[in-house]
Amino acid sequence: MIRTRTETELKMAELYKNGKTMREIAYKFGVSTATVCVHLKRYISIFERRKRQYKFQKTDEKILEEIKDMYKKGHSSVAIGKKFKIAPDTVMYHLKKMKVDTSRGNKYRPKIDADKFNKIKEIYEETRSILKTAQKMNLHPSSVHYRLVKKGIIKKKALNQKVAREKYESFTGILITLFEKMGYQIRYVQERYNGHGPDMIIENEKESVLIEHKATIKRSWYWQHALEEIKTNLPKYSVTKAIVVTTAKKPKNYKSNGTEIIFFDDLKKLLEKNGLRDLIPKIESISNTPSI
Repeated sequence: MIRTRTETELKMAELYKNGKTMREIAYKFGVSTATVCVHLKRYISIFERRKRQYKFQKTDEKILEEIKDMYKKGHSSVAIGKKFKIAPDTVMYHLKKMKVDTSRGNKYRPKIDADKFNKIKEIYEETRSILKTAQKMNLHPSSVHYRLVKKGIIKKKALNQKVAREKYESFTGILITLFEKMGYQIRYVQERYNGHGPDMIIENEKESVLIEHKATIKRSWYWQHALEEIKTNLPKYSVTKAIVVTTAKKPKNYKSNGTEIIFFDDLKKLLEKNGLRDLIPKIESISNTPSI
């Protein structure tokens, strides 16, 4: 059976050719960016899509030196790639070719021996909290979780990757719309669910802000992982501050550690204030849909 082109697919291809991004098209049609990508592959060559994402620019000696200098000053490969309109992987390729140390010197590689693990186990059994254990041991929560699961102390809950990805992509689209309405330009968006780096970087004439967001249920404490991600990502990017945005409700015993956090009710007010009431049901749906 020969597959026929649908009207929706043709509209998606037309919008993409007219300058719309995959995320904007996905938001318009209420589908994931992965779905848009699958459809576009039938109408637009990979060369055209890559050309659109990273316009060709010759990396001469002067540009290579500037790339090297920016990286040594702390700029990320993503930020450098955006400036010179080349892929982050290309930036890393040239840096390695110039024999630049790309480890950042402080790459997180926790060494947990038997004694340290016993201490982790002891704290976890006392607190019953992975986050509190991680904070006391100066480790990332995922490192603590991984080892507790490996030793059979806790059971790993099966995450519905499809639901989690859809929630992440939907929430990203909502925040893009909100921040643009607030007068910000979107400098960077993490296209991949569970990708490396910040979820978003926005900027205006006064400030540049690193955004970590968590599309989670109302009673979840998972947003605290974003605080650890900010601690890791903030020194790597040229921004003035960082904000966590979450669909979780603010806990009654919440105590701020200095990082601005926009909880569900705060986000709802922001949407109302900026004339985006139609997006409120979407964040309510995200906060009521479990991924586990």
